[in-house]
Amino acid sequence: MLLDQPLQIGKLRAKNRIKFGSHQTNLSRMRIPGARWIAYFRSRIEGGVGIVVTEEASVNESDWPYERSPLTKNCTPAWSSLAKTAKEHDCLLLIGIGHCGAEGSSAFSQLPMLAPSPIADVVSRELPKALEEYEIEDILAAYESATLAAMAAGAGGIELNLAYRSLIRSFLSPLTNMRSDRYGIEKTLFATQIISRVRSKLGQGVLALRVSLDELAPWGGLGPEELIPMVVGLADQCDLVTVGIGSIFTRSAFRPDFHSREAFNNQLSRRLREAANGKFATYLQGSVTQIAVAESVCEGGDADGVEMTRALIADANLIKKVQAGEDPIGCVLCNQACLVEDVSNPIISCQLNPDAGYELEPTPKGFFQTRLKPTRLIKNSIVSIVGSGPAGMELAVSLAEAGFEVELFEKDRELGGALRRISNAGVGGVWCRSLTHYLARIENGRIKTFTDNEVLPDDIAQMAERGPLFLATGSVGSSCHSTMSGYHNWISSSDLLKSPLPAHQERVYVLDNKGDHESAWAVETAACFSDEVVLVTADPSPFSRLHKTGDLMPAISRARSLGVKFLTFTEMRAKGDSVEISKRFSPQRELVQDHMVIEVGARESSRLIEVDGNQTRQIFEIGDCFAPRTIQDAIREARCYSRALLELVAT
Repeated sequence: MLLDQPLQIGKLRAKNRIKFGSHQTNLSRMRIPGARWIAYFRSRIEGGVGIVVTEEASVNESDWPYERSPLTKNCTPAWSSLAKTAKEHDCLLLIGIGHCGAEGSSAFSQLPMLAPSPIADVVSRELPKALEEYEIEDILAAYESATLAAMAAGAGGIELNLAYRSLIRSFLSPLTNMRSDRYGIEKTLFATQIISRVRSKLGQGVLALRVSLDELAPWGGLGPEELIPMVVGLADQCDLVTVGIGSIFTRSAFRPDFHSREAFNNQLSRRLREAANGKFATYLQGSVTQIAVAESVCEGGDADGVEMTRALIADANLIKKVQAGEDPIGCVLCNQACLVEDVSNPIISCQLNPDAGYELEPTPKGFFQTRLKPTRLIKNSIVSIVGSGPAGMELAVSLAEAGFEVELFEKDRELGGALRRISNAGVGGVWCRSLTHYLARIENGRIKTFTDNEVLPDDIAQMAERGPLFLATGSVGSSCHSTMSGYHNWISSSDLLKSPLPAHQERVYVLDNKGDHESAWAVETAACFSDEVVLVTADPSPFSRLHKTGDLMPAISRARSLGVKFLTFTEMRAKGDSVEISKRFSPQRELVQDHMVIEVGARESSRLIEVDGNQTRQIFEIGDCFAPRTIQDAIREARCYSRALLELVAT
């Protein structure tokens, strides 16, 4: 396999052609990367990846892009620790350093943001201060100091960001650089100075660039025709260039969700590689999450190597598993836990691998203070699991692989529960990967499965006598808390997951009480069987929560292309046989009849019995059966219970 072959990067060597790229983690505290930050990156180094790039650290205090961003002067201990691990595992460690400029925030420093020109950022709407030459000199010196610190810590080199949230990129682009001095006339001057100064302090180390080869702003930005020769010129002193796309107007292009094809930047990467003619190694960044796709990119000559950041968040041991012929956890490109650019500072993680970001605390503190904990195992215990959704399957494979005898019961004809319904309905496009992953592990894990076998409440007592019993029976769409309760043509989005789809409708209203991926999916699915789809939301924007994952505008654009109409600041309520549609800030009212209403909102647990917390039998509820939650939380619960049972065996 070409991916597994070493690659010369400057004067150093990468043991394979897979790269773990720089990204925001929110694992630092007080701008200091600590033990959790180190553990997160260390696990990827130990997992066998060829190149690891650390989270970008600000070169000085004039840059504070998000509350928990590292600051280079505070990073030496963490860098040193990772450098030692990288050396032990033959991993090329590159330190990410940079300055966000106007794409940062003044909220934390209470200082003006700095940029080439005073042009407001399109996201924050903050107006930055135009850099003066003495301030430019301070930043150039800060890049030098950061490079010296990284190399003294034992790193293999530096990566400079010329793409997403980058002061350097803003100097290169006519979208953001309207200066009349030498930095405006020669727009590459600032980048050239930084590259030259960093190169002079690297010694034998690697200098890498992350670039955008298309700003996706044809009215005034740069395209491949201008950027490819520009990058080739800038990279004369560089050893590696990672190719991306996007600009201040198209941030979602840096990490699109499952609606974009994998390796979508491959043609741009190929063009740069051909133009470089061997001057530097070219790496592709572009939603590559499958080894087969990465291999085809390298074999086809599109790039010398591939960045697989989200895939390595989903499974830190991706490389080792592939080398051993095992099936890794497959990233589904959902952006729901790994994209953490939010003021609430969520920690980096993964829907399918909740241990990511929590390497030092796989069982959250206080978890079993609120949950019933397994306290005993009888001789020859059989662990029974009722329900084969994400929680049930994760628990089954975790326990079976640890040596437990496991029986898995499912009332449907096929295993998978909610995960199968999601996969079949096309929610998330590639969620079927995770289902396939679980089914393969169940088949290889000597798990006794009983499908088309509905467990009844009367069966519970007998099953609990044989050992721990876990109820993972999931949830159903809730009408208890719905304003549509009683309306004859109401269904929940949970009902919509069930096949077949409803009969053809003249018009369908989608009542959006969540504003996330589920809402976007419901709208797109409704368009498959309805002449007209109307989205109703009390929020000022449809799909409002998708701004956290960068998918807001793409989701709105897809809905508009399907002819979906939006009613914002609007509520719906059942009125006998009709539905009243009302504006929140207007006396306007409208009554409609007979049209189907699909509500995306609350779910409620589907319980077989009420589990008593003081029970003597070991009966536990997990996943949505305990309380409706995300797939990530369901998998985390299953892993916590698996670890608790392993502790019982050990003691």
